[in-house]
Amino acid sequence: MSWDGPRLYSWREKALAGDTLARRLVQGLRVQADKLLEMQPLSVMDKTITPISGNKHDYMSQAPYFWYDSSKPNGLPYLRRDGERNPEIYKIPDHSNLADLGGALQQLLTLLVPDQRHQILRQSRPPSTPLGSSTPPQK
Repeated sequence: MSWDGPRLYSWREKALAGDTLARRLVQGLRVQADKLLEMQPLSVMDKTITPISGNKHDYMSQAPYFWYDSSKPNGLPYLRRDGERNPEIYKIPDHSNLADLGGALQQLLTLLVPDQRHQILRQSRPPSTPLGSSTPPQK
């Protein structure tokens, strides 16, 4: 399923009209969305390594095919090993967290058009924020 708005609306209309395939598609999207709503928050603070800046709040990534040079006292510059992924990259989950979050967001937003349940919006907004609004009501 893509971000093609007219296509999403078409699937919604088909599902509302009782089309079996469209209803199965929407049900499959619901199952995926329900699982994603239970996803744990992701953060740049999840990494075990501190960036050179000294601030774990900074986004950090490492080129996967570059390795620490053990022949140098500080290991720099890193050496390129074509085709060999450095396992150090898995200690820095910022890139994969960002990709996971983007994928989850795309799946959740894809469901909004054909489903119209708004459960996603209800669960993702602060409790005091009215549905369809990005700001809490004024007191």
